Amino acid sequence: MVQLLQSLADQRVSIDRLEDADAVREYRNFLVHDESGEPPPDMRTFAVAEAKMHLCYFFGRLDTDW
Repeated sequence: MVQLLQSLADQRVSIDRLEDADAVREYRNFLVHDESGEPPPDMRTFAVAEAKMHLCYFFGRLDTDW
């Protein structure tokens, strides 16, 4: 998925917005696949509204044909 995000961002999305979308992806993967309970201290965490904002911004910059 990292490669997909990077290829989609290709000059259409700033690196900051790409990093935000990727951090949401990492946190989602933690929530779905990790059973340890607490995220690592260096992991960004998101409320649903904040995750939605980052992902909508990212996907909203893609070509409509995507």
